[in-house]
Amino acid sequence: MSFSIDVLVLYQEEIQEYTITKSFRAKAYHESTEKDIEELYEEYGQRLFIPETEPDYFYDSMKGKWYTLGKNDDGLVWAFGLIDTDFGNPLSISAPWIDDEDDFEAFTPVRVKKEFQEDLFVLLSEMLDTSPNKTLLVHPRYQSGDVKIIQGPIPLEKYFKLLVEEKIPFNVYTMVQR
Repeated sequence: MSFSIDVLVLYQEEIQEYTITKSFRAKAYHESTEKDIEELYEEYGQRLFIPETEPDYFYDSMKGKWYTLGKNDDGLVWAFGLIDTDFGNPLSISAPWIDDEDDFEAFTPVRVKKEFQEDLFVLLSEMLDTSPNKTLLVHPRYQSGDVKIIQGPIPLEKYFKLLVEEKIPFNVYTMVQR
């Protein structure tokens, strides 16, 4: 299972370069060039699968720049190894509009490994400072259904505290503010 942490810096107009910590870096979506894709095809050939997807009107309607956070692995950024979860222990989420009980299984706790917590906090703090309205949308995720839940706004310090306490769920968007 692969994990990602996607972050929208709300109302940011230009892609920013952020501090690269010992473990985390931020890579802007659409930062990959056509040449990058060609090199991936050369390396992986027919094994490389880039699905054509339907437009995601929620994602596409948000104003700002999207980034993915993780460790650099040959130009790709992955959060696997930096964060984890307990798949057998989903968090309790109140969402009466969700009809399928199985969808609730995807709301497991985000576990940022202790040795990487400070690096993540530094990076998110820096990203928050570059948002014109001091707001981020943070989305830790792994493959799950199409249900979208947004929580917040949560002050940055409270968000960090809840992350350490493993009370922030995967597959939920969290609005974080200063």
